[in-house]
Formats: sequence, C-alpha cells, structure tokens
Amino acid sequence: MPPIVHRLPLPLLLLGLGLLWTAAAWAVAGVTLVLSDSSTAYLEAANSLRHALEGENQRWRVRVEPLSARDRARGEDLVIPLGLRALRAVLAEPGRAPVWALMVTRPEYESVAAGQAAASRRPLSALFLDQPASRQIQMLLAALPDTKSLGVITSGDDASLTGPLREAAAARGLNLAVERVARYGDVIAMIENMKERIDLLLLLPDPLVVDDSILRPLLLETYRHRLPVMAYSTPLVAAGAMLAVYASPEQVGREAARRLSRTGKGGRWRLPPPDYADSFEVAVNRSVALALDIRVPTSELIRRRMARHAGP
Repeated sequence: MPPIVHRLPLPLLLLGLGLLWTAAAWAVAGVTLVLSDSSTAYLEAANSLRHALEGENQRWRVRVEPLSARDRARGEDLVIPLGLRALRAVLAEPGRAPVWALMVTRPEYESVAAGQAAASRRPLSALFLDQPASRQIQMLLAALPDTKSLGVITSGDDASLTGPLREAAAARGLNLAVERVARYGDVIAMIENMKERIDLLLLLPDPLVVDDSILRPLLLETYRHRLPVMAYSTPLVAAGAMLAVYASPEQVGREAARRLSRTGKGGRWRLPPPDYADSFEVAVNRSVALALDIRVPTSELIRRRMARHAGP
C-alpha cells in the first residue's frame, strides 16, 4: 500500500512559508559595541544605544565590550566601535560583519576608511561626532549676528572639510580665512597673523591644532587678543572656548538606535550611510563672554534662532 500523503491546501502552505520568511527576516541581530576605553563619554553613548535597542521587542541582542577585552569568538551581525582606537582595532581584525563607527569625527573616519586595506575591506559607515558646516554657521550667526568674518587654522589641505565651510559661510555673507600650519609652534603665530582679519576663530577637530600640548596656549593667546573662539565640544568650552555646537554622547546613542531601527523597517536591517547626527546641543561659556565684554544669548534662544533660520 503506498504511503498516505497529507497535502495542505495552497493558501495554508503559502501562509506557512510567509511566516517562516518573516521569522527569518526579523531574527534577532547580534550587535557588539566596542569601546575605545572606559571614559564617561563612551559609556554614556553605549548605554544610551543599548537601552534604546533592547527595548524594541527583542529584535537586537546587544553586548558591550571594552577594546581590551574584545571577544570575537561570539557571533555578531554588526560591530559598532566607539572612538577612533576601537575603529582602527576592529578594522584590523579578520571578519565580515559590517562596521558602523560612533564617536568619531568625519576627518577621522575618512582617514581610516581611505587606509582600509582592500583585501580586508568590510562594509563600513559612521555617524559623525562633529557638526556639519551649515549648522556651525547657523549657530554662529544665531549667537553673534554681527559677525562678518571668521578664521580656521588647519594642518591639512582637506578641501572636503574646508570646502563646505567656505560655501556655508559665503551663503550667509561671511568671509572665511583658512590658514594652514605644519608644526605645533606655528599655531600661536598664526593667531597673531589672523587677529586683525577675523571676528572669531572656529576650532575644527584637527589633531595638530587641538592637541593637548597646544590647546591651552592657543586659548590663552585668543583671550589675550580678545578673540572669541567657537568649538565643537563641552570640554573645549570648559577649557576656554566661548561657544560650541555639539552632539552629546547620550544623543549619539539614541540617534544611532533610531537610525538603525529605521533602516530595518519592512524586514532586514541595513547599515546606515555615513552621516552627521541630527541631534545637537549648544553651550555658552558665560565667564569668557563676560570677560570679553560680548553679549551672547542664552542657549535656548540660540537654538530657537537656529530653528527659524535653518537652511542648507
């Protein structure tokens, strides 16, 4: 007697296949956060990201590792290095999992990406820590609307960094003076050279210009010439810069979770493209502003003005 074969009706068969596909598409993704070190900023960003992802119906399995205790034996679908050291170390490892860098600036990311060996190339992207040129100019004019010219000191010939800044400044009627230096000792001399031509010095995340050994003398020199400084982090404001527009570690973590989840709508997640964060904060050093006899609006008023005049 031939075996009895039970055949499912076609609608039920298709429904079963659809459920199997859905389960595979929404399978839990293993995400590893690799911290460059145990500094507060990395921990805050990692905790913010982890809590946001783990609250999403168990779609993500997140673990946090310091770089010194990296465990590649456990499976991972996505690696998120926090900071430049972690990014370089992760890319030096063998592996195929995509890499999405956080807490790195655009120049840092582009330098690492350009040097990535073709033989070990992995899908790579980043959510930049620094701010887009258009937002920096918006913040400057919202805080100091009478500004006519600003200056930048850089150690490189990076048109991708200074080009957008020059365009954003020109679009708002500002003159931008860009001066390049090759040695630490040139930075202070360049401030002396620029002070009569600019109303404000904009600090970029240039490793030579904001090196720990030169930063304090640089800020003291600008203070001596009564030249306000705008920067990109709260530590720089605490050190003596008058203004800053920046993304906090918690904001970076929360926005990273939102972007990762948004790419997964409708099925499988994808690596987000390289981009600047939408979230940002404004900081004002009132003591420096008072000492320089410069009237600066509150952070809240600056943000409201930026919202009104937001543009490309």
